[in-house]
Amino acid sequence: MKSNLRNLLVLSFLLALTAVACGATEGELPSNLEERYKGMTDPGPSTLYGREGMTVQPFDLNNDNVADLWKLYTKEKENIDDAKETTKLARKEVDSNFDGKVDIWFHYNLLEALFKEEADSNFDGSIDLVSYYDKGRVVKRDVFIPGLLTPVAARHFREGVLYKVELDKNHDGLVERWEIYVEGKLAQVGHDSSGDGRLDYWESFD
Repeated sequence: MKSNLRNLLVLSFLLALTAVACGATEGELPSNLEERYKGMTDPGPSTLYGREGMTVQPFDLNNDNVADLWKLYTKEKENIDDAKETTKLARKEVDSNFDGKVDIWFHYNLLEALFKEEADSNFDGSIDLVSYYDKGRVVKRDVFIPGLLTPVAARHFREGVLYKVELDKNHDGLVERWEIYVEGKLAQVGHDSSGDGRLDYWESFD
């Protein structure tokens, strides 16, 4: 699980670099878009989400002239009565291992603020990490395994700092263990000894 989180940090760093290299603000497409990416191969990557009606801006992270990061824009009205539409960044897609398949998705709201990040950290075609953001900081990160609709682990953050973890150890969709952290250290552990998803007792640590 630690390697999964490390992969996300690396990907976030790569995206920060591309933001500098792109040359245009998030809600702004470069005027020379076609000329700028002329000659770049876009494999039309396998992705979980459609691109119909969206403007796609490709980037090449590893300088092999093959697109591996895509910014996707939509046309939105600021108000329902507005005649003019504004270009808005809706999603970023990344092929982090350069195999032609998207394995990380960044979702943006109408204010172009990141609100959700999905990742296939082991490249098996299934999303196994989902992170939620508020004002640029992660507030929750869910860990999934194939075949389950509920997370096996949910990490909660306050001001970017981990303060609670919920664990479904037997993969039945119910939480059996609650971990409370204070200043980065494990302070309390709650246990469900009956398997009904309800907390039975707390264990405290000095």
